[in-house]
Amino acid sequence: MLTLTKDGVVINHLSYEEDQEKLRRSEIHEARDEGIAERNNEIAINMLKKNMPIDVIMKYTSLTKNDIEKLKNNLQ
Repeated sequence: MLTLTKDGVVINHLSYEEDQEKLRRSEIHEARDEGIAERNNEIAINMLKKNMPIDVIMKYTSLTKNDIEKLKNNLQ
């Protein structure tokens, strides 16, 4: 629903259902991103265990060098 204020500003109000759908989609995207990050960490750990170079791990996981170093330190 659109509302026109006294100042002539148009405000878009979402219905309850639209608001809930927007929230649900946001939660799905957040969960997906967390899952991807967790999987990338698992892949990096497996690669570290095989003594693969950090630059290769960075290429295949999109993790930063700092992130990979942290994982490496936690393995020791």
